[in-house]
Amino acid sequence: MFTPEFAGRLQKYLGLSQTFTPAHQMGEKYDIEVALGLDIIQYSVGIVNSYFASQKDEYICEWGIKWKQTEYETRFGKGKYAEMIEQPLSDDSKVKDYVPPDPHREELYQPLQYVLDTYGKEFCIMGAAVCTIFEGAWYLRGMERLLIDIVENEELANYILDIPFKYHLEIAKKLTRMGVDMIW
Repeated sequence: MFTPEFAGRLQKYLGLSQTFTPAHQMGEKYDIEVALGLDIIQYSVGIVNSYFASQKDEYICEWGIKWKQTEYETRFGKGKYAEMIEQPLSDDSKVKDYVPPDPHREELYQPLQYVLDTYGKEFCIMGAAVCTIFEGAWYLRGMERLLIDIVENEELANYILDIPFKYHLEIAKKLTRMGVDMIW
C-alpha cells in the first residue's frame, strides 16, 4: 500500500490510470504491484485501513477515530498524511460502552476472493492485520492516556488493549481460512 500522492506518482510514471482508491476499498486494484513486478499482494483488513479512508480534510472512521489530513512539503510537491485528532476512548466514561466494528462482516472479505482467484497463483497473498494490539489501543485511547493507564490502571489498560487484539485475531483467522499465504 502506498500513500495516495506516491501512488499517483507511480501510476503516472508507469502509465497507469490515476485514481485514488482508499485502502479499505483496494480489493481489486493492484496495478502498481503488478507493473512493478512485486511478488506480494497485500490485502488489509482492520484499523490500519483508517489511514487515508477518505479524501476529506477531516473524517471519522468506522472505529470512531477522528482523522485530519495534514499537508506537508516534499521535493516532489505537497503530500498528505492522516493524523488522529480525536480518540473515541479518550474519556473513561466511554470505555465500557464502546462497541468496535464487527470483524465478521462479509463485505470486509468479499474482494479477497477475487484477489485470491486473480493473483493467488502468481503472487504471495499477504493478509495484513496490522496495528493489532498496542497501536490499535493507542488509536482508540490516545498515546498519553494509554501509557498512563498501563502504569496507573492495569485492568483498564488490558481491557482497552483487548479491543483491537480480539478484533484483529478474528480477521487473521478469517484471512487464513480464506487462503492467504501469510499474515502480517
